Amino acid sequence: MEPCDLGSVFNMFGQYQHKYDPSFVINQRLVDMWVNHVKDFICSGDARLYEYLLNWLAHILQHPGVKTQAVPLLKSKPGAGKNFLVNVFARQDHGHDRRGDRRVQPQGQPDHEEQDFRGQAATRAQRNGPNHEAHDRRYVCIEVSDKVCPGMPGAKEYWDRVYKPLLTMEAGASIFHWLLRRDITKFNIRNLPETNYKKLLKCKQSNVGVRFLLNKRQQLIDADTDFEQLYTNKDLYAECSTAFGFPLKQKRIKGSDSKPRRRVLTRKLIEENLSQYIVEDEDDDE
Repeated sequence: MEPCDLGSVFNMFGQYQHKYDPSFVINQRLVDMWVNHVKDFICSGDARLYEYLLNWLAHILQHPGVKTQAVPLLKSKPGAGKNFLVNVFARQDHGHDRRGDRRVQPQGQPDHEEQDFRGQAATRAQRNGPNHEAHDRRYVCIEVSDKVCPGMPGAKEYWDRVYKPLLTMEAGASIFHWLLRRDITKFNIRNLPETNYKKLLKCKQSNVGVRFLLNKRQQLIDADTDFEQLYTNKDLYAECSTAFGFPLKQKRIKGSDSKPRRRVLTRKLIEENLSQYIVEDEDDDE
C-alpha cells in the first residue's frame, strides 16, 4: 500500500477506517457475499464490468493520492441495491463527506474555493442519465439488475440475509484488506468498459445524421437484407457521413453530363462505423 503523498493536490481523504494488518485473516464468506452482490446484481453478470468496478474500488484504497479519472454511474429501479454498494464501501474510510467544494486557507495566503477530487460514484433511479459525448472518457455506465428490487421473487429473503452482516465493522475490515491485497498492477483505469446503457445515452445525445443512419440500419434489419443503397449527399448528412467513413460515389446520369455525389450505405457499413451507438441485443447471447 503506497503512502498518501498528495503534494499540491487538494484531497479530502481522511485516512482509513481500518488499520491494515499483514496478518489479518479475511472472512471470505463476508467478502464473497459483497463481491457476489457486485457481480450478480450491480453488474448483472458482466464479467468485464465486474472486474473493472472491483479494480476501481481497490484503486481508491491502494492509491488514495491518485485521481480515479473515471466515475461509475449506476442506474436502476429503486431498491435494486446500488446505494447499498456505495454504503458498504463508504465505511472503508472515515473521511466520507458529501460536499463537492471546500473553502481552503493556506498558511499566510487568502482563503479560496477548491474542488474536492475524491473518488466518486453516482447513482440514479431515473432512466435518463447525464449528457454523453460520442467519445466520453469519464463515465462507466452501469444498468443495475432489478432482480432484488422490492416485490421481486426472493428479494426480501436476499436482503434479510446480506444487509445487516455487510454493514458491520467485521465485514468492513475483511473487504478493506481484500481490496488492498487485490492485484491491480495491470489495471488501466482509463480503459472504460463499453456498456449498452452508455450506448443508449450516446444515442439520445447524437446528432440527426447519426439517428438517420441508425434508423436506416433498423429498416435493413426489418427487411432482412443488406443490399447496397446510394443516398444523395445532402448537406444535412454530408459532414456526418464523411466523419464516420461512408464512401462517396459519383455516377453519370444517362443523357446528362452531371455526376450526382452519393453515399454508399449498407447495414454492414453502419454497424462497423457506428458500433459505439449500437445497443446489442442481449437475447442473442443467451
